[in-house]
Amino acid sequence: RGPPGLAGGMNGWSASGKRGKSASASWRRSLRSLSDAVWSTDPKQLAWQISDAGLVVCVFLVPLLLGGRHDFAHLIYALGASLVAMGAIAHAELSGKQFKVHGPLLAFIAVTAALLTLQVLPLPASVLRLFGADQGALLPLWGEGAPFGAWNRLSFTPAATLKGLALWLSHGLLLVGVYARLRELQDIERLLKWIALASLGMALIGFAQYAVPNGKLLWVYDHPFEQFGVDVQGAFANKNHFAHFMILGLGPALWLAAQAKPAKGKTGKPTGSQIAWLMAPTALLIAIFASQSRGGVLALAGALLAAAPIFWKTGQVKLPQMIAVALVTLGAVVGVSYYGYGTVGDRMDDLIHGRIEKLDAQHARRSIWQANAEAFAASPWVGFGAGSHREVYPLFLEEDFSREFTHAESGYLQIASETGSAGLLILLGAIATVVATAVKGITRPLDKKTGLLWIAIAAGLVASLVHSLYDFVWYLPGLLGVTLILVVCALRLEQLTRTAERTAAWTSTAPPRVGLAMAAVASVVACVTCFGPARASVSWDSYARSSVALRGMTQRLTKNLTDKRDPMLSQTVVTTTARTTGFLEEVTRSNHSHARAHLRLAGRLLQRYELENEDAPNPMPLTAVRDAALSGGFASHADMQAWLDRALGERAQWLRAAHAHAVTALRLCPLQGEAYLYLADLCFLAPGGPTPQGLVQQAITVRPHDGSVQFEAGRQCYLAGDLEAGLDLWKSCARQPGSHLFKLVALVSRSASAEFFVKRIDPGYEAVELALKQYQIYGSPQDLEVLCDHALSEAENADRQGEIPSQELASRWRHASESLRMVERFEEAIQCSERALQLAPNDFWVRLEAVRAYRDAERFDDSDPHIRWCLARRPDIRYLRSWLQESAKRRTLVDQNRRGRMRLYEELASRPSEPAKLQSIPRLQPPAETLR
Repeated sequence: RGPPGLAGGMNGWSASGKRGKSASASWRRSLRSLSDAVWSTDPKQLAWQISDAGLVVCVFLVPLLLGGRHDFAHLIYALGASLVAMGAIAHAELSGKQFKVHGPLLAFIAVTAALLTLQVLPLPASVLRLFGADQGALLPLWGEGAPFGAWNRLSFTPAATLKGLALWLSHGLLLVGVYARLRELQDIERLLKWIALASLGMALIGFAQYAVPNGKLLWVYDHPFEQFGVDVQGAFANKNHFAHFMILGLGPALWLAAQAKPAKGKTGKPTGSQIAWLMAPTALLIAIFASQSRGGVLALAGALLAAAPIFWKTGQVKLPQMIAVALVTLGAVVGVSYYGYGTVGDRMDDLIHGRIEKLDAQHARRSIWQANAEAFAASPWVGFGAGSHREVYPLFLEEDFSREFTHAESGYLQIASETGSAGLLILLGAIATVVATAVKGITRPLDKKTGLLWIAIAAGLVASLVHSLYDFVWYLPGLLGVTLILVVCALRLEQLTRTAERTAAWTSTAPPRVGLAMAAVASVVACVTCFGPARASVSWDSYARSSVALRGMTQRLTKNLTDKRDPMLSQTVVTTTARTTGFLEEVTRSNHSHARAHLRLAGRLLQRYELENEDAPNPMPLTAVRDAALSGGFASHADMQAWLDRALGERAQWLRAAHAHAVTALRLCPLQGEAYLYLADLCFLAPGGPTPQGLVQQAITVRPHDGSVQFEAGRQCYLAGDLEAGLDLWKSCARQPGSHLFKLVALVSRSASAEFFVKRIDPGYEAVELALKQYQIYGSPQDLEVLCDHALSEAENADRQGEIPSQELASRWRHASESLRMVERFEEAIQCSERALQLAPNDFWVRLEAVRAYRDAERFDDSDPHIRWCLARRPDIRYLRSWLQESAKRRTLVDQNRRGRMRLYEELASRPSEPAKLQSIPRLQPPAETLR
């Protein structure tokens, strides 16, 4: 019926005069009553409710925001952690009690915060030489008296490190607040129940998104790079992180399932909540396996191994429990079978048999591990700065991959490379303290209730330690926040189960007002630091979406020159470029310390200049502008600037803005190689600055294997007249994936033959595919033959060496088949496609290429089975069905023509007087070939 007074208010709502006033008063009383039911008027109880509200935010809300990965989620997490700590400390103040906190825990928080603060503070050069990396080798353009001045911080990404400090302060507030909030065993039980509910809810979201997908997160948020619903991954951008969240809730779910069993001697039907808790472990196990996360399965195994000794110690592993475990496992298997047992089984089979080439097919994970180990060796004391991994690992990666490694695929290695031995020792000390506390509590005599609580806590903690060996799950607040809550639960459970005289051990006390002041300062720092990135994240997401669309359109312009004649496409590219530039300008205004936004903005401004320069009344490419500005004989720099304004108009401001943003990007992070190349293009705007050659060399130093940097550096060498150096750099980047291949092929194909391109640059199969389309426009048939021979030899050499995975090798044979079809060498194309099918028979695109090869050779009988295979898996592709129908018609027509030719051959063969006509019949020698 609603709160008291609600019905009376509704009855008087339509009256007028006094009755209308009484109705308003009644509604106010109703709302006040409803508020009192949610929020207590007792200040002490209200403080607890505020703390609990913060816990709800951290446990339930933050994981829904990409697991806490988004910048906006960081702000929400900081606010939630602040509420947890402020509410708990305020309760101690209102109660007139001392505020208690775990001593080692507080020391761990303080020492880590001090280390991160030290990384962002300006320090003397002597301290940097003693503890930091060798800046002379990494940054030759930086230093005392150098063009860019001295880099005076231990962190090479100060803004990212400062943000890491804000997140760490949020973690510390959560630790302190939860420790003060857990006063009794009932508080621990309630928090574990919340964790189980959060994991179960996330599992349901994952199944629902998979069953009814629309590609968006929670059916609302359009992620720039992820399609939600393709896999079972919930609200996480990575299925490994989704599986980890399921494991964190599995222990509490097992505890709740054990609690839901009816007590001895009691009969009756179980309630709905009891049935739900009994089914919860099965649902979480199904979600873990359905995510296809092999790392998640390993973490699950670690969690179960941690729980087994506690089960044994408490004497709960008996026949009924074994039957229950078997039933849960059977339910998980049945659920996974519904999802797709074959796919999951294949991935788990790779895991069980330990085939490292299957687990790490492109050796990417091993490469990034090695790069982080080398980074740790290069700066062993305090690392390169928290949050610097994305900018540091390219220094040590021996090859370029098509994707960016945002993290080190190992929590321990990333902490070692970012914070050095200091951070690693702090981490290991914290782990040792928690493990020692848990072992002490578990080895103590346990009753059934306490044993189940230890199972719920230990399973998640061990899973976190195991999973972090081969993945970095700690950078997500949605995962680390729950893990830290389990850590505090372990500390408090061990304390609450001690004898009374030992309860005060490892506990520090402080006046609540001191704690409240410190928590307030930490909250303000965390929230203010996270506010700028959160505000800018909306514009950054819009930029990312526009950038994806722009990349596709730009590739179309680069791949096929005829598309440039389409004014609609060209104008769309110009408009989209201007729009992305506007988004980046909004990002830099909201968060001026966003180094990558400044770098991207500089690049987009230069791109916008080149695009709009084509239609300008006085078109001047940037290279022509640079040559004219440097060799124009201007009396002063001001005269040159005035000439720029007259010659270029508004476009001159774009060049100046690009230069300013490139400089700002380097001031924020000196490891961004592309920024140095932008400055080399715009060197005429800063007289007396670094030379273009020095800027190019600095770019190569910080990005030695980046394909885009190598291409731009080669272009700079080419413009400077050093053709050999430019060709060497282009040869280095010709086999590396990336958008630079489009630029490289477009540039070389307009000025050199395919033979020169193959012999001097030695392109990979991806570049050959692009080159074929370009040489169709600019080249000759001989050029196409040279490229096809090169593609075929590339596939044969790779197959003969046998050093690359079968899937990648199949891709090379597939590209060779596509190339050969372009020059109508159909039989060779069929051989290539058949070899690709042998290597990857279940690859859709390999199978589709076989269809194309058979169809071009008019072998319709051979193409039909493959068309049906593709159509069974992709019924949404309409042209496959039309191909099947066309194949039947063409096959009938070919058979009719064959029969007609045979009749003609037999007729002419019976007439020896007409041998000339017999010889003129095409492809009838010998007759067996005609029958084929």
